[in-house]
Amino acid sequence: KHLCVKCPWHDYYIDLGTGENWRQALEQDDAGRLVPSGWRSSGRPKQRVHEVEETDGVVWIRLRLDGSCESDWFANRED
Repeated sequence: KHLCVKCPWHDYYIDLGTGENWRQALEQDDAGRLVPSGWRSSGRPKQRVHEVEETDGVVWIRLRLDGSCESDWFANRED
């Protein structure tokens, strides 16, 4: 199992440990109906993952900004 948050727009889950997205895959059965075929991962980070620590009621976040990530394009849009 993975600790995730759900994207309300895309209806997939973002793994809080890896940044990968998880979705319920579908396939056609013998009758041609779409049926769930298990969970699938993007296999690579879609969102950045940051280090979070809580100490005496204070939350500390260490941003990880190295490299690039698919979500960077959306974060840097100017529209």
